[in-house]
Amino acid sequence: MRAYHHSEVRSKLNLLAQLPFRKTIEFIQSRVAPRALRDEVRSHISISPWQMQAKGRPVPSLYSLVTTAKIALPTTKTWIASGTDMGRDPTQHKLLTLLCDSSFCGLVRQRWANRFRLMRVPMMGRSQVRTARPDRLRSRILAYFGCLTLLAAAPLSGQGLAATPPPNVILILADDLGYGDLGCFGQQLIKTPNIDRLAAEGIRFTQAYAGATVCAPSRCSLMTGKHNGHAPIRGNREIKPEGQTPMPADTITVAHIMKYAGYTTGLIGKWGLGQPESVSTPDKMGFDDFFGYNCQRMAHEYYPEYLWRNNDKVMLNGKAYSHDLMAKEALEFIRRNQEKPFFLDLSFTIPHAKLQVPDLGPYANEPWPDNLKTLAAMITRMDGDVGRLMALLKELKIDEKTLVIFASDNGAAYTDSLFKHSGSLRGHKRDMYEGGIATPAIARWPGKIKPGVTSDQVWAFWDFLPTMAELTGRRIPANLDGISILPALLEGKAVEHPPLYWEFHERGFDQAARIGDWKAIRHGLTGPIELYDLKSDREEKHDVAADHPDQVKKFETFLKSARVDSELWPIQDTAPKKAANQAKAKARGSDL
Repeated sequence: MRAYHHSEVRSKLNLLAQLPFRKTIEFIQSRVAPRALRDEVRSHISISPWQMQAKGRPVPSLYSLVTTAKIALPTTKTWIASGTDMGRDPTQHKLLTLLCDSSFCGLVRQRWANRFRLMRVPMMGRSQVRTARPDRLRSRILAYFGCLTLLAAAPLSGQGLAATPPPNVILILADDLGYGDLGCFGQQLIKTPNIDRLAAEGIRFTQAYAGATVCAPSRCSLMTGKHNGHAPIRGNREIKPEGQTPMPADTITVAHIMKYAGYTTGLIGKWGLGQPESVSTPDKMGFDDFFGYNCQRMAHEYYPEYLWRNNDKVMLNGKAYSHDLMAKEALEFIRRNQEKPFFLDLSFTIPHAKLQVPDLGPYANEPWPDNLKTLAAMITRMDGDVGRLMALLKELKIDEKTLVIFASDNGAAYTDSLFKHSGSLRGHKRDMYEGGIATPAIARWPGKIKPGVTSDQVWAFWDFLPTMAELTGRRIPANLDGISILPALLEGKAVEHPPLYWEFHERGFDQAARIGDWKAIRHGLTGPIELYDLKSDREEKHDVAADHPDQVKKFETFLKSARVDSELWPIQDTAPKKAANQAKAKARGSDL
């Protein structure tokens, strides 16, 4: 294998740093890292509660290997960033020599990224660890990869429907947009002609669900393929001065899947899944390019002091409307990457409060309250940018090569009666009723998705990752809650969905689940189960729990088994909130 230029080695190290193998790195903690650094090493590397085991031995993490080297060597980060200064300590130098060996990195990259992707490698026994030298460690790791070659011929999950070549993928995610806020979903007053055209030229999903009833856990489900009972982020939690609780360093995201499939990946808009310089910034979670808000609390302000470009601040001094900047950035990202496959997560912040917009557009003379004029103008402004994006795809002649998906991260935050944001559905953001978790989802791909289709296929945000894996011919990771709905998307075939599950931690502890056409909701850990037949009562007007005790019992069992406990999100054993308190919580439309 040829020798690689240091910049190529650096790029392979960056890839190694994202390898999602599970960790146990006692040999580094005890033999390589200085004793004084062990606690810091452990604090930077999280152990998954369902850590995989191989013949009773832990599973190592190449990510953890690199992370530990960074902690143990103050100069390592500098070397990774610049390709210079490999450190002075002999033991540390040997470790870095192993990690930076061009043949090693090249082999790992080829055999892992192209063949084995999400497979895990069993670690050597502990007695071997104590005598292992870096040169022996290298040969053993290479041997493990070599042993996996027999698996290379195994067909990948989903290749039957995988597109050849796979399309560009653009996910447009609105923020707090209600199920009834679009014309194609029944809105009568707010104008959304471009998004309505998406629906007319593609498929409109009437039974699609967000990942949660608030921002961060919904986006985490979208990224990880896991519902609220298993996802690492299950609520909105601030970290001062900027950011939210981060996902663990070894989290596998849909951006990783797309990146390993050969896509250039970009996130423009709101992140909200980790603070700056944490282990869960967009660049560490699979995104090549990021522009927007790291912190969802700061995203409340549409005239911010700064936005982030990757890990650097772009100072704005409160003089620019952030949505317009992000819309422009999205067009530039598409132009830059028009000649190669790309995945763009365009996470707009509209129409999340604050209510701010440069002008009221077509609503300036409407006899509505000023705040509702502003809200309508924000949604229509976003719609206009969706139209400009679609026009660019046609201009660049990549329209037929691009799958565009539109959705909202949770139900409407606004409860005014003028716009009927939830349509006919009951509830809003922070509710477990349909109005809090249903999302107005649309998909368009000319020549592949039939136009003008309305689908009642049930799916949720945690299905996005496995669907993208199947679309691109990648292996679907294990231990996900989601399934691929690609047959429903491309062929109109119904896909039987396993039970769906949500939980919410801001008002004590609420749960919801859907099994078939039945839906259950429970407020509080010991509250009674409400039961609704969504086939005949999508508006959830009639609680039929008393008439179907068998279904209630089924849901009681499922609500216990659908989740695992989380140290970060313990169950608050409180009584259900009274109606007055719930109404007060709904009114906090400007909160996250």
